[in-house]
Amino acid sequence: MTLAHNKSTRIRGNIDSGTRVTLWRVDKVTASSIDPANDTPQNDLEAAGVEFTAAIKKAFRGCELHAVWSGADSRNFKSFVYMPGDTYCMGYVTISREWDMGHGKDFGYTVTAHTITNNRHADLVLQQTCKTSNPKKAVANAKKYLRRVTHEELAKITSEEYHGAMTLQRDMVESELDNAADALLGIRRHRGTRDDLADSPLLGEMFYQMDAGTMTFLSPDVEVKLKEVHRLCKEVKAIEASRVTDKVVCVQIHEVMGEKTHEFSTAVVGVNRWSTDQVTDYCRYTEETLPEDIAGKIAVLTVCGMNVAVIGVGYRYDENIFYVIC
Repeated sequence: MTLAHNKSTRIRGNIDSGTRVTLWRVDKVTASSIDPANDTPQNDLEAAGVEFTAAIKKAFRGCELHAVWSGADSRNFKSFVYMPGDTYCMGYVTISREWDMGHGKDFGYTVTAHTITNNRHADLVLQQTCKTSNPKKAVANAKKYLRRVTHEELAKITSEEYHGAMTLQRDMVESELDNAADALLGIRRHRGTRDDLADSPLLGEMFYQMDAGTMTFLSPDVEVKLKEVHRLCKEVKAIEASRVTDKVVCVQIHEVMGEKTHEFSTAVVGVNRWSTDQVTDYCRYTEETLPEDIAGKIAVLTVCGMNVAVIGVGYRYDENIFYVIC
């Protein structure tokens, strides 16, 4: 089942209990071509931007930067910082023109990252900012706060989408079950009786007799419709069983020193099934050491494509992140 939605540039999620942060997707950020920054400085702000980003590149070897102009008259320089292959940016740096009554024109340097907690601001994004007018201090702030999203953080933040995908999948199957039951009975029943259908003693008896071959139908059409209801009832039960009893692992695939690596952790589902309370059993596997059952389910999800949830198998979050039901 393919989910009909696109991922936004920003995502909000919980990293720790009570700590909700904003992250920026690398693919969405780099897809933007609005007012690209010029590497050749045309004025003092551009010169400050080039100097600042050069210091960032020196501090984080191998990092990439995607710079854009923003604000009225392009007076703000913003550059997202990320590592190749990562799903989310480490954060971004901003230089803006500001006026100080005592010192005249000056630049404000801001670092925005998920590792910052600034309670002086009410705005959720501004709470992740650290600002200074000193360029050396700004570089120090960048070194201190710009950090790659860890696998544990990634699992906690993206788990909401996994749980949402499985809930949407269940709702779609239950809707199909409602329609199939209406077709079987020839009436439109009151909605909200889905759980009763899946666990109905009468339907259970009919399914048993049908599977045993001891039931005779006056109309072949009724047999077809009963088999469809039977199939959907089993799907509903399978989805519920996987959400309650099965272990779910979050697998992130990327390269380390030229070798494809699978970072693997268990996502412990919260009581409300909408979030991951904790992430345990962190492991790292190579392509050769990855357990066969996990590798097989990743292969199934890869063939299915992006944003796909498969009953009993799992969910593909994006190109490199998979939720696998064990």
